[in-house]
Order: sequence, then structure tokens, then C-alpha cells
Amino acid sequence: NHTCVPVNGEGAVCLCDMLMGNVSTGDTYQLDLWAGEQWLWSDSFKPSEHVKPRAPGNLTVNATDSHTWQLTWSDPYPPNGSLHAKLFYLVNISNEDDPTEFLVSNVTYMEPTLRFPASTLRPGALYSARVRAWAPDYNSLWSEWSPRVQWLHDYEWPWEQHLPLAVGISCIIIMVVCLSCYFSILKIKKEWWDQIPSPAHSSLVAVIQEPQVPPRGKRSGGQEPAKCPYWKTCLTKLLPCLLEPGVERGDGSSQAARSGPVQGPGKPVWAFASSLSGSLATHAVLLGIGVGNASASVSAATATWLLKDSTGMLGRIIFAWWKGSKLDCNAKQWRLFADILNDTAMFLEIMAPLLPICFTMTICISNLAKCIVSVAGGATRAALTMHQARRNNMADVSAKDGSQETLVNLAGLLVSLLMLPLVSDCPSFSLGCFFLLTALHVYANYRAVRALVIETLNEGRLWLVLKHFLQRGEVLDPTSANQMEPLWTGFWPSLSLSLGVPLHHLVSSVAELQQLAEGHQEPYLLRWDQSQNQVQVVLSQEAGPETVLRAATHGLVLGALREDGPLPRELGELRSQVRAGPNTESWVIVKETHQVLDKLFPQFLRGLQDAGWETEKHQLEVDEWRATWLLSPEKKVL
Repeated sequence: NHTCVPVNGEGAVCLCDMLMGNVSTGDTYQLDLWAGEQWLWSDSFKPSEHVKPRAPGNLTVNATDSHTWQLTWSDPYPPNGSLHAKLFYLVNISNEDDPTEFLVSNVTYMEPTLRFPASTLRPGALYSARVRAWAPDYNSLWSEWSPRVQWLHDYEWPWEQHLPLAVGISCIIIMVVCLSCYFSILKIKKEWWDQIPSPAHSSLVAVIQEPQVPPRGKRSGGQEPAKCPYWKTCLTKLLPCLLEPGVERGDGSSQAARSGPVQGPGKPVWAFASSLSGSLATHAVLLGIGVGNASASVSAATATWLLKDSTGMLGRIIFAWWKGSKLDCNAKQWRLFADILNDTAMFLEIMAPLLPICFTMTICISNLAKCIVSVAGGATRAALTMHQARRNNMADVSAKDGSQETLVNLAGLLVSLLMLPLVSDCPSFSLGCFFLLTALHVYANYRAVRALVIETLNEGRLWLVLKHFLQRGEVLDPTSANQMEPLWTGFWPSLSLSLGVPLHHLVSSVAELQQLAEGHQEPYLLRWDQSQNQVQVVLSQEAGPETVLRAATHGLVLGALREDGPLPRELGELRSQVRAGPNTESWVIVKETHQVLDKLFPQFLRGLQDAGWETEKHQLEVDEWRATWLLSPEKKVL
């Protein structure tokens, strides 16, 4: 039994010290408090659960020959003590001039020493270090901090430490060389390569071969042949690596088509800006999942990453099912939509570390958007690549497009290596760079998509061309129609046009079928719902591209009857009937427009072909349903 008399401490605290010997982890003591003969309080106490080690002492710091600092301290317990060599240590190193700069190291190998690279500290700064102990076997409290030790960090970096700066400078040089080569290749392509109608008649070949095979009588005996500059010859040999021969090299619409988002001078700008923005977003995501944070959980980061990927996979499947059939019809609009959505996804990734509570949900939404981008961007890229393959060399065009993108991404990677250290510690600067790059990316992408000229008709381009034809009697050429085509909003006219619908959507009886098939021999049936301004078309098994084009034109002509603007005389009379007659007589209007189109559509089709439109194929959205119907000329029954 041990007895002690409490003495008054600071405030209302009373202290009672009892010296215990040979304490073991399994001991439990019974504590009783008495006031004379009166018992006041009783409780149990287990010393092993209330251990607070002594503070370490004799902390010193020394420089070593291996460009490291070594901290050493003494074990607070003698060799025969119960806690000797059983302590873990926590070392705190801080900058006296900048309290926000500090290092915390856990020493779990029970040796009273710590080494750390001198390069991790700021040269010329005054640093201090302190250490405290913890007994893991006793689940103890942390000890008090040891007295601080200070030293001046006068460390000079060896030449090896300057390698990152040399790498950065080399990256800039490589980037400048790559960009110079790229734009030089574009210039050569414009001045020589585009002028090659065929290898046998190439003006560039003539310039290069002229010194070797000079025409007779062209120069005198002492005249030296003209030499092509060596750098131009070298760059000319690099052209086949980045430029495919299938892009037309004329003027007019072909020149505009060559300037589209797949091949053109606008692509390097938005691809370069997108690469830099992607680097900022990747840096933010890695920071958010705990890279560089000693307290981060690997399991939590893995679960977050798997949840992000699974969300994106589901989104990719659902979007492909929902909008897959519309991507070919409006490739330019979906291409622009994909790039803007990609910028939005990267913005969410950059903002995710600033919202740690919603981090997982934010990056899941971001990856969902990126997966939608991968579907929309990949599908529209394939459609645009097919458009660029003027010689049915889609594989070559796609491969050279990949080479150009790789070159631009390499330049973006080199710049990212220099940019990320500047923005890693400044979120506001990172956001500023992102907004600048995003604005550049959207503008360059818009200009590239706007420059693209597609000679096949979708619903939007067909409506523009048909409206101009009905009002002025002229057919717009592909360049003019593509310049007028809306990219941001208004992809389609106000009329709802559905091609290739099932037959039961149009008719429910033989009488209704007779009404729709009466008065024409076209392999399609059309129904117009004036109340909803909706046109539904059933296509026959024999319907080809020209039939689909006529059916779409027929539906858009019906939509034009509900709008203002000049129309041909026959359609003007039908417009008056539409505005005056009841909706139940829509089939009569459809029948009369069949007769008008019998005379109008051949002129329109001939004008499309003369203007340069491809009428053998189209980009109209057509469902897969087809029907077969046969009406007797005498009775007209099913």
C-alpha cells in the first residue's frame, strides 16, 4: 500500500505524487480518497494506459558529406529503464522566418537519429528543430517537446541539382523547334505541296530536278543551275510523315474543307490549349486523392478511383445508346459540344480539391462528362475523317491526324513540365491559366469547326438550302450553306421531322393508308400533324438516298407553309389553305404538295448537283423501319 497527502497546485488542482517501482503493463491499482475517517472517492487506475514519456534531450544537428543534415538526440531513459529503446519519435523542422514552411517526420525505427536531404530546405534560411517521444507498447501520450536547436541553412546545391532547370530549358528549345518545324511544314504545304496535281507534274519536283535535268537552251554554258534551299528540301521530305495525300489541294470548298478540325491550322492551337488544361486538371485530381499527403489512405484513393471509372463506363454506354444515331447527322455541332463539355469536366477536376466534402461526387461527374466526350468526340472524329479522306484513304488520314496530334501534345507536355511547378502552390494562378487556355481552346475550336465544309446534306443544311431555293430560286453552294449553319443553338428547324418510322405510327386502318398513298407513286408515305408541326415518314423497302432526300424535302416544304417569307405561287396558294383550313385536312395538303414536288424537286435536285452537293449520300437521321405496301389501281385496297 502507498499513501500520499494531496497538496494544493495551480488553481483548484490538488496534486499527490506516489513513487511506483517495477511497473508492468498488466498492473491495476485501486485508488481511494479519504478525509480523515471519512471515505470520499474510489476508482481503479492502470498505469500502462496513462504513460507520458519524458522528453528527449541533447538534440544536435550536423552536416554530412552526402548533402544531408543529421539530427541526433538522446534516449530519455537509461539502458536499464523499462522504456529504453521502445520509443517512437516525432521530429518537427520549421523555418523561423516563414512559419508556413515546416517538415514533420515520424521516426519509427526507435533510433534517436534522423537524416534528411539538404535540398529539401530553402538555402540561406534559419531553421529550428525539436523532437518528442511516444511509447507504442503502452498506448501512451506524446511527451513534451525537447528544447529547440537552430542552424543556418547555408547549403549550396551541387551541379546535379541544376539538372531540372536544364531540362526545363531543353523543353522550351524542343518546343520552339517543334513549332517552327510544324509551321514551316504548313508553309511548304501551302506553297508547294498543295500545288501538286500529280507527282509527274509537280512544280516542286520541277524545281528540285531542274539542276539535274535542265531543259535544252534554257541557260548558257557558264550559268549555274538554281538550287533549292537545303532546309526546304529537308522539310519537304518530312511532309509525308504529317500530311496525307488524300486531302484535296484545290481552292474553294476543298480549301475550306481542308481547314476543318481534323486537318487544319486551327487544330494545333486548340489541341495545345487542351493539353495544357488537361495537365492542370490531372495535377488537381492527384492532389485531391492524396498524392504527397502522408495521412492519405491508399484504400480510400483506390475506392474513389474505381467509383470514378465505373461512373464513366456507365455514362459511356448510356450516351452511346441515347445519342449514337444523331452523331453522324450533326458531326460539327457534336464535335464542338464535346470540346466544351471536356473543358467543363476539367474545370470540375480543378475545383474538386477545393471542395473536399464533395470531392468524390465532383470527380465522378467530371469523369462522366469525359466519357461522354470520348464517345461524341471519337464518333464525330471518325465521321469527319471519312469526310477528309478524298481518295478513300481513311486509314492514312487518321494515322497522319494522330501524328499531328502527337506532335502538338508533345509540345504541350514539355510546356506543362514548366508550368506545373509555377501553379502547384497557387490555386488562383492555376484557375487563371485554365480560364485563359479554355477561352483560347473554345475560340480556336469554333473557328476550326466553322471553317469545315461538308458537301453532304443533313437536316439543318437541307433546310437552309431549301429555304433559299424557295425564296430566291437559287441553290446555295456548300461553302455558303456551311457558313450559315448554326453551331451553338438551333441545330434543326422548328419542324419535327421523323424519317423511317413504323407504319402503325401513321395509319390504323386501310382507309387511312389509301388516303396517304393516293395521288402519287413515290416509295414513301408522309403524315403531317399541323397541331404539333410534326412530319412522320414511312419508307418503302425500295427507298434509296434520292427517295430519302425527297421525303425530307417534302416534310420541310410542309414546314415552310407555316412560316413567313416568299414562296413559289403553287406553295403560296397552299399556305393560304393551311392558314384557313382545319387540321383534319392535312392529308389533302400532303397530296397537293406531292404534285408540286413532282415539278419542283427535279429542279431542286439538279441545282444541288450543279452547286457541288453530294446527292448520292446524305447525313439525315433515318430510323431502321421499312414497310411494303401494294395498292391495286382499280380498288386501291391493302
